[in-house]
Amino acid sequence: MFGVIFDGHPNLVPLLLPDGFEGHPLRKDFILAARVAKPWPGAKEPGESGHGAPSRRKTLPPGVPADWGGRPMLEVVLSFVVILVVFLVLPLIVGQTEHKVMAHMQSRLGPMYAGRFHGWAQLIADGVKFAQKEDIIPAAADRRIFMIAPGVALVPYLLVLIVIPIDRGRAAVDLDLGLFFVLAVMGVGVLGSIMAGWASANKYSVLGGMRSAAQLMSYELPLVLAASSVAMAAGTLSLSGIVEAWQWWWLPWQAIGGIVFFVAGLAELRRPPFDMPIAESEIIMGPMTEYTGMRFALFMLSEYVGIVVLSFLTTVLFLGGWHGPFLPGWLWTLVKVFFLSFVVIWLRVTYPRLREDQLQKLAWAVLVPPGARPIGPDRPAQSRDLTRYDQ
Repeated sequence: MFGVIFDGHPNLVPLLLPDGFEGHPLRKDFILAARVAKPWPGAKEPGESGHGAPSRRKTLPPGVPADWGGRPMLEVVLSFVVILVVFLVLPLIVGQTEHKVMAHMQSRLGPMYAGRFHGWAQLIADGVKFAQKEDIIPAAADRRIFMIAPGVALVPYLLVLIVIPIDRGRAAVDLDLGLFFVLAVMGVGVLGSIMAGWASANKYSVLGGMRSAAQLMSYELPLVLAASSVAMAAGTLSLSGIVEAWQWWWLPWQAIGGIVFFVAGLAELRRPPFDMPIAESEIIMGPMTEYTGMRFALFMLSEYVGIVVLSFLTTVLFLGGWHGPFLPGWLWTLVKVFFLSFVVIWLRVTYPRLREDQLQKLAWAVLVPPGARPIGPDRPAQSRDLTRYDQ
């Protein structure tokens, strides 16, 4: 091995070349071999003499937590198993609760036979029924988009659950930019409805997809504004960092932002009274009109998973997450999540469906102004550093 020294350039370092290298400094192969090196402290190149410093492959760049990649494999696997169980079980519990709560609010019994005890297995029976139905794709449909739309609507909510902390130190992946990641991925989930409406080659489905697009554009702004107010108050975009910074007096201080966030989230989920994209009395089932079998079941599952995710996010951002007296932190988180899920069901029973003009007016004239309010004179937004990494 022999070295080539570059003089007069601060960013070029001695380059180690193998014996027999016939490149010339003016030839392309030599220039491609040269590397502009700006290593972080302690890093070294493969082949350099060992002097106790960590190699570049083992040295983490600035901003990456020191424990990144250091978790035991068993712990990682168990974390993802728990997330998968939450992803599959909690939506079923919320769906069954909706059946029974709506029934009692409307003075009826609701499901009573499947599973015998108050119809606890009704949604499982529904899943078996959907699995037995024929999977039909319209002849004029865009087959590829039609087939992947249910997955696009469902999978983003699973990705969001990965970064939501249920207790102190209990998150599968604790991202420093967790809030940014969550808002971006939730916006992708809404695209599944738009894709389904366009690909179905059905006028009712296209109308539903257009309404979904209009709601996404209208309610994404107040959702992001309300979440940004909490991030600026906490001084971090990490979901765990926001919960750690939470104080009890944030409840009245961030109450308006919490309401704006929750209502905007309901609208993005197309839950009543914001279900204009579906509107059974007008456009049958909107984007889902042509879907049958398991693909239709995936759309239904995505709705209830969305309720769980929205309740988790509202709990983490505005209700203090795991903070609470007497009970364990994870139990406090679940109590708040189920309370918010009950509120979602309550709103469905209480309010009629909004007209399209009323829905747009609510977004732009009612939710955006309070969502865009200043943080306050004592904690101005321009003084907060949102790029700070919490170690």
